[in-house]
Amino acid sequence: MRRRAAPSAASPWILLVEDDALMRRMVHAVLSAQGWVVQLASSAEQALSVVNDTLTPPAVLLCDVMLPRSNGLDLSFQLLQRIPGLSVILITGHLATLNWLPSDTGQVKVLNKPFESTDLVQQVRHALH
Repeated sequence: MRRRAAPSAASPWILLVEDDALMRRMVHAVLSAQGWVVQLASSAEQALSVVNDTLTPPAVLLCDVMLPRSNGLDLSFQLLQRIPGLSVILITGHLATLNWLPSDTGQVKVLNKPFESTDLVQQVRHALH
């Protein structure tokens, strides 16, 4: 299998995992407008493939909690085991039902839907630093 070059070793990149195409395009547009490099995936399987096919791991995982055949929390824990220092932002419209989100992981943040573009940018900016 041929591995893709990372966007740039000097510029950290963001892995966006969202199964809703409209939401994926909107978030991608907002983040790209900030000058950030964003790789897209519509499922956990596709996200793992993107990570496996890229030489440099992502700096931030921005992931919907509810994904087809998986969930964003499982994906985030898989990637946190493989990528030390990965920042994770889970996106959900079901914040009230996230009582199972572990409180002991400072690397995992939650962004509740619906959210403002400014909140998204602020969360990602914080995750990148």
